[in-house]
This record gives sequence, C-alpha cells and structure tokens, in this order.
Amino acid sequence: MSSAGFDSVSCDRIELTSVAAAHDVAAAFCQGTPLRGEIEKRAPGRILEIVDEVAEQLESRHGVRPCGGMSALIAAALYNALWRRLASQPRDSPGSNAQKFRLPV
Repeated sequence: MSSAGFDSVSCDRIELTSVAAAHDVAAAFCQGTPLRGEIEKRAPGRILEIVDEVAEQLESRHGVRPCGGMSALIAAALYNALWRRLASQPRDSPGSNAQKFRLPV
C-alpha cells in the first residue's frame, strides 16, 4: 500500500465471539451472501421458506443461539494526494484550494 501512495498503513486482526439467533444466522447466509442468487435461481419465490428450513437445521445441530469465534482483518491507511497537491501550490495561487477546504498548508 505504501508503494501506491498510502501513508500510515496498519493492519490488525480482531477476534470476537459471535452469538446470534439461529434464524438470524440462516437469514444472513441465505439472503446476505452470493448464496441468495443461487437460491433464487434454483427455487424462485421460496427464499423465506428456505431460510426457515436452514434455521431449523441450525437449531437442531447447534441450538437456538449458536455461538462461535469469528475474526476480521482491519486495514487502514491514509491517502494524502490532496494534501500533497495543496502543499505544492503557493497559498495565493488561483488553483489553490487551501481556503476552500480550510486546510492548513
């Protein structure tokens, strides 16, 4: 990312425990992922019925409120192209946006 012009690059892993109702988990997978397109293609108009079936299967295997570990990588970086452009222009030049954006130069 640094070679692409980003500064202050950081990457952190966050690990949490997920606890959710089985029906919410089923709805998230069946309606909030690319799986939804497959369900709609193979069983048009049955998405709610299938969510309920998946929720029943989850409950029978993992209980009403299954829990488990989950993790995410959080990447953050600053892209300072605007700052660099503003800093390279004289403060009173016609193309200067320093006053417009109220940024210190």
